[in-house]
Amino acid sequence: MSRKSTTVLIAASVVVIAAVAFFNRSVPPKNTDVTGAIGTVDKYRSEQITPQDVAIEGQNAAAEDAFAEWMNEPATLDELGNMLGRCSAQERLNFYERFTAAERLSILGRATEAERVSMYNRMTPEQRVAALNRMDATERANVLQRVGVEPAEWARSTAQQRTEMINRIDAQGKVAAFNRATPEERVAAFNRCEPAERVKVYERATPQERSIALGRATPQERSVVFERATAQQRAEVLNRMSVEARVAALDRVSPAGKVAVFERATEAERTEILGRVSPVDQAVLMGRSTPEERVAAFGRMTEAQRSEVLSRVNVTPQQYQRMEAQDRAEALGRAIATYQRFTADERVTALNRATPEERVAAFGRLTEQQRSEVLSRVNVTPQQYQRMTEQQRSEALGRLTAGLEAMYQRTTPAERVSMLGRVAPEERVVILNRATPQQKAEMLGRATETERAEVLQRAFAAGRVSANLEKSTALERASATN
Repeated sequence: MSRKSTTVLIAASVVVIAAVAFFNRSVPPKNTDVTGAIGTVDKYRSEQITPQDVAIEGQNAAAEDAFAEWMNEPATLDELGNMLGRCSAQERLNFYERFTAAERLSILGRATEAERVSMYNRMTPEQRVAALNRMDATERANVLQRVGVEPAEWARSTAQQRTEMINRIDAQGKVAAFNRATPEERVAAFNRCEPAERVKVYERATPQERSIALGRATPQERSVVFERATAQQRAEVLNRMSVEARVAALDRVSPAGKVAVFERATEAERTEILGRVSPVDQAVLMGRSTPEERVAAFGRMTEAQRSEVLSRVNVTPQQYQRMEAQDRAEALGRAIATYQRFTADERVTALNRATPEERVAAFGRLTEQQRSEVLSRVNVTPQQYQRMTEQQRSEALGRLTAGLEAMYQRTTPAERVSMLGRVAPEERVVILNRATPQQKAEMLGRATETERAEVLQRAFAAGRVSANLEKSTALERASATN
């Protein structure tokens, strides 16, 4: 399917959702039903926006790529290898079992005599006899004579008798015999040891060997190691990361995990970010405006823009002029609430991304009743819409959010920052998540060592959650996200 076709389908779905949403909701009350300006907005405001509402196309994929690249860097694997000691024996064993047979054999060369005796005891009787026979005559005679067996007796004994003889050899003889076992026999005997014994031998791996084992694990599996690290170790790791890797880690974190970091945004950064937010964000911010801010922004709008906003609550410009200050704020609060309901789930942003042709085509696929409901929001009758040109139709549909955007654009930078301060922490994070990579890196740089460590921990955990959800059933995923 072409990209244009896909966009058309998305736009169509969006308009359908919007129309159904409008059709199922009642019209907000007149100003006589409202008790207070701030209460009005809270009463009719939409549900809180979520990370999905503001997902920036390509951002998550880029973050995952950058994070995965950092995870595979030799320096990162070395750091994780140094943290392995804080993992449980079973967790360490899970990583060590990724060693190849050749790598295990190399590590076995560093085993102690006691460990070699234990591995010798895991060999089959046939393997023990074969190992003893690989010794030269003098070495074999020394081993046998220590348990009272002469070389001639060994030479004429049966297989059963030899098995009984080797069961009596001492630890020194067992070590010598294990050293004469073939590489395959030694690795096989090692694999038959108890997990605790294997871990103890594996601990003799060099840092480079540990990095090799970690390199074969998935990022989600490596996160287990990082979970066991101290806050100081996590912070040190983050401090050595590149700007790109730090931002990638931050982008992986949920809004709740970003709260502390994004609170470090300066007023200048907040002002810059607020100057380019989406209609979804604008609806949230205007919903937190004070009566004074609301009325002041409205007063800076053009006459046509003011009429558009007031039409949302069936108030004429003349009626607005005769209202008291409190009534004006209440009316504007109700108007903002209508935009908030429409902008939930970023439906407006999706519409704005569609071309004029796609927007009109999608609208044309709605039922007659759905089209009538949508058109009523912009004071256009179905008959008037039919007589419009394609451009006029697109402009009419574009007015679904024009009033809100115009009002927001008339707020001052200081007013926007003030409104942002009244937004719930997690909603504020979602809005500030539109910061540029450089701005995010600078915010992270102002965070405390503990906050930075927490970010990296959550970044690793995010990968584990994603992996678990991918393996879960549809029902399990639905339950996990509710």
